[in-house]
Amino acid sequence: MTRDSYNILIADDHFIVQGGMQLLFARNFPKCVLFFASNYPEITQHLKENKFDLIVLDIDFEGNNSLSFIKSILDTQPDVKVLIYSGMEEQIFSSKFLPLKIKGFLSKNSDEEVIIKAITTVLEGKYFFGNKVVEKEELCEDILEENPLDTLSKREFEVMVCYVKGYGNLEIANMFNLGHTTVSTYKKRIFEKLSVTSLPELIKIYEEYVI
Repeated sequence: MTRDSYNILIADDHFIVQGGMQLLFARNFPKCVLFFASNYPEITQHLKENKFDLIVLDIDFEGNNSLSFIKSILDTQPDVKVLIYSGMEEQIFSSKFLPLKIKGFLSKNSDEEVIIKAITTVLEGKYFFGNKVVEKEELCEDILEENPLDTLSKREFEVMVCYVKGYGNLEIANMFNLGHTTVSTYKKRIFEKLSVTSLPELIKIYEEYVI
């Protein structure tokens, strides 16, 4: 990194995550100034009061459209670097978020070494996806490549993954606390959007665009 001190906003509604990030920054980026937000209104208030170099953002806050909110963040502070930090699979989000000039995606399952690498990479103005530094040209190729899975909603993608992994309707219903009819409706939508008629065809698309 070219500077020692940065203003960093950790936006996550889990106290344990905030505490873990505070310890990690204290050990590895001691001169950085940390701010914390547990919901979108708090993020908005911080953006009004402070200029940030990096926002480590959990996009899984309830009751908000994360895509539109990221646009709002970048409209407010166009130069801020946004690093997505999520417990969800990267494939659900990356192709949708890349056009928004997101700098990277970091899984909450990542170990400390990967987290440090991601933060350092993004602060240096580079991109971090798939647990590695990525060149801008590679990102452009990803954006231009049409991915049929982008037509699925977040929940539809999650249900599709369950079918691919061999779960049945009852297991999926219990997993997401959904009614059996609702699960069947999701399956119908998924098959229609991806133009498939069988589970093997669904698995084939999954393997082509996700794995």
